[in-house]
Amino acid sequence: MLEKLLETYTPDLGGALWLGLLVAFLLFGDFRRLLAGRNLALLGLLASAPLLNDIGRWPVEQHPTVAPLWWTGIFLITLGHTIWGIVLARGEQRAPWVPNVPRSGLQVLVALLLVMNTMETLGRRPEDAGLFVSLGAQRWLETGTIPYADPQLIGANSPAFGAASTYGPILYLSHFPTQMLSGGRQNPADAVVRDPAYRKPSNVGTRIITLLFHFGGLIGLFLVVRQLAGEQAALGAVALYASMPYLAGLDAGNGSIAGVRFISHIAPAALLLLALAASARPFLSGLLFASAAGALFYPVFMFPAWVAWRLHRKAQPLRFVAGVATGAVVLALIIVTSSPGYSPIGAVKQFLAAVIEHQEGVGPRQYGASTFGFWGTHPGLASFWHHPLVGSSPFLHPMFLVFMLLCIGACFWVRRGGLTSLAAATALVGAGVQLWKTHGGGTYIEWYLPFLILALVAGSESFRLWSRPPQT
Repeated sequence: MLEKLLETYTPDLGGALWLGLLVAFLLFGDFRRLLAGRNLALLGLLASAPLLNDIGRWPVEQHPTVAPLWWTGIFLITLGHTIWGIVLARGEQRAPWVPNVPRSGLQVLVALLLVMNTMETLGRRPEDAGLFVSLGAQRWLETGTIPYADPQLIGANSPAFGAASTYGPILYLSHFPTQMLSGGRQNPADAVVRDPAYRKPSNVGTRIITLLFHFGGLIGLFLVVRQLAGEQAALGAVALYASMPYLAGLDAGNGSIAGVRFISHIAPAALLLLALAASARPFLSGLLFASAAGALFYPVFMFPAWVAWRLHRKAQPLRFVAGVATGAVVLALIIVTSSPGYSPIGAVKQFLAAVIEHQEGVGPRQYGASTFGFWGTHPGLASFWHHPLVGSSPFLHPMFLVFMLLCIGACFWVRRGGLTSLAAATALVGAGVQLWKTHGGGTYIEWYLPFLILALVAGSESFRLWSRPPQT
């Protein structure tokens, strides 16, 4: 009943698109010149929304002409955002964005948007990521076995071909408190998951956890921008991100495609924002970074840029690496000790198999064979760019190697910049990984959108250095 009541007062997807556009221009629009750079930047942030809102209406099996064009548009926008991240990461002189709304108005706007985000999260059913993470967490509580080693959650006969064993241990662990409060072990350890009598976990817990992650990310965003550009700009950045239509989910013609209904979209980015906010404490920042990678694994590709940024600035890189290493060791111990019947090496191999094979394997129902994406709708291009140069590893695709060049480039592009440069490098890797990703590349926009907003709103450190009044 509460879900229906909340959904009644939540903007529909068309409303979310218009609301995002109106709030963006209310906050930061340049009303003196229609084609001002800031106005074009705001449109660039929103460019994917109309395409994502309709992508599910064009399955390639039914629309072999339209689907490739639609996915080409999403791919090109994602490529554009990647290049945008490169430009911002280089640390060129840029002024921070000053909101058009006074501080008191911003506070009211942020409060209203947070209420809207809350209703969007609690008033709509979670999509597949949250449901499968909840299932994996409940099985872990029931059996003492981590999902990667649970024979009922891996392989072709498991729910959705292993979908409940493909997420990071941090996401499963984050569900333990709410599941313990709502009953915890609802089935005996030997219960059959696919049996209709198996009691599935409530999805209320994953809604609450997703909302907490989202609020944590907004706090991180606020703290970083406030440090760099002041409280008014920080409130503007939070309002801009919280108003984005992507968070509302968009429709995709058949259920949600992004946003707060997907914990896998929200949690890792939130932890990265907190890691960025903790940059003055390198060890803590490293622990938070490791937690982000332990929620979902794409932040691993950002690690070189984060270390390089500290090396260039001589900002205690070893302490950051020690924090990451400590987090990684703890996660590895959790995986090994929760994988009965496996040797330590076997547990790690099983973990990698459950994650990588589900995401990029090309067997039946594996995401590497998905037609829901740019590469699946362009088999001619995929035959080279998405085919291993040797062997069968997805990490030997030419497109993956191009992506790795981007990751290496990010290590050099951050050498002159401050936190905004690091945020932009994080954005470019979060966007760039989706140019390689087979299934739904370009739809995981929350992986990089808040960092792009942060870099734009906060301006550059070089601007503040150059704009200081002369000493007398």
